[in-house]
Amino acid sequence: MAVQRVNAAVAASDLTPIRVVDESSPLIACRQADSLTLAVKLGYGLPALAHFGFHIPVNVFAEKFYADVLLLRVEQIATGLAVGSLFDATLGVLIGWLSDNFQAHIGAKRRHPFIAIGAVLASVALMALLSPPVYDLPDHTWLHFTLSYMFVHLGISLFIIPYISLGYEITRTYDEASSLFALRQVLGLIGILLAAALPSVIKLSLPAAVSSERMAFRFEGVMLAALMLTCVGALLLLVTERAGSRASHALLPGLLWALNNRANLYLLPVWLFASIGTSSSLAMLPFWVEYVLQPPVVRRERWLLAILCSSILASIVAIPLWAWFAHHSSKKAAALTSWIASIISSMLALPIGPGQIELAVASWVLIGASVSGWNFLFFALQADVVDYDELHTGMRREAAYASLELLLPKLLGVTSHGLPLTIIGMAGYAPNKIQAPAALWAIRLLVSLTPLLCSVFVLPCLVLFPISREVHHLIAHGIKQHTRGEAA
Repeated sequence: MAVQRVNAAVAASDLTPIRVVDESSPLIACRQADSLTLAVKLGYGLPALAHFGFHIPVNVFAEKFYADVLLLRVEQIATGLAVGSLFDATLGVLIGWLSDNFQAHIGAKRRHPFIAIGAVLASVALMALLSPPVYDLPDHTWLHFTLSYMFVHLGISLFIIPYISLGYEITRTYDEASSLFALRQVLGLIGILLAAALPSVIKLSLPAAVSSERMAFRFEGVMLAALMLTCVGALLLLVTERAGSRASHALLPGLLWALNNRANLYLLPVWLFASIGTSSSLAMLPFWVEYVLQPPVVRRERWLLAILCSSILASIVAIPLWAWFAHHSSKKAAALTSWIASIISSMLALPIGPGQIELAVASWVLIGASVSGWNFLFFALQADVVDYDELHTGMRREAAYASLELLLPKLLGVTSHGLPLTIIGMAGYAPNKIQAPAALWAIRLLVSLTPLLCSVFVLPCLVLFPISREVHHLIAHGIKQHTRGEAA
């Protein structure tokens, strides 16, 4: 039966051959006929313009803005990041459970209400984070930073968990998940490009003063908030939740089942450690540009903008190539290749020194092109895990899995965000001054070698991930049999 064949393949960790289902079989033809329209894919992908854009001011610019402009100590910022991450992480699983089990009276929707509420909360909190008043005491500035950071991430969790779950819910074929999340990634990277360029464009048009920094970030907060609300409105109009996709489970048993799902046990560490590596590198990028590359003051913003934009453009160009690779081989093979390429490209940045802007741009082009593959393919692989769960339980618990994949990186947010700041602080970092050699090497190593360290966990888990294209075809066949009331 289908369940036994799938279990045998999963137990073998995809290392032994199994029967390949014919791509032209009625099963596969039926599943492919249920494809999404371009309007639905665009409606789903549009909120990524704002959501990805949020990451630039929140996770890249805000730390340096509060350290160098508002003069908060990096230790204070690290503490605020840790508090905010822990607060958010404790609520993530509850949000996932509520979304899976929520039944609204209007339209019986379980994703749309949370997406809308989260978008509003995240937008308001982002404007507060990027528009801090002038406080007399540093502790008041720290409190403003910490509370704003907490509510930005709470709003993003309320939005992103049901949003990712909706993507898992509306895709049911092996390749359709790849195409949907690839489009989302492209639109999100365009949002990052806009968010990265906007402050620099504003600051370059104003006199070099602290007020220009404040004005730039205040304006970006308003623009990103408006973009988020507009794009979420489009999603609510264009994307309909799939009828019959319901779950009813207690919080703890559902969480334990998701944790014990064999396929998910291989995939969760991939996302956890890959997120830590990427976040640490990005958090250090503004420090790396200013203190390692040492550009002239008048060119500092241009150099940072050039590196960010070239990396993002390379990602946008590379995503269709990674999607093509995944379609013609497998999502697992493409994700593995992408991660290995990202390790090599990150290491190439280690010897780059003062004034070498051309080499810096080239290295970040390679980093952007390589990282873009595994980033969207993870979600496509997670969609297969949700299908595997449905085969065994008969329930669609997308949000339980989405909350777990977001929970663990947030619980270790102090590692991916706060710890790098603590490390450079211990190495002697001093804002707006010539850095000691130890601080410079700390910044270099955090940018270049963190992905290599994380690969110790990422690569074995990706290699052992058991759901291949053939296994997923068997999963789909079993779900179809269950739908007809047959044993599988």
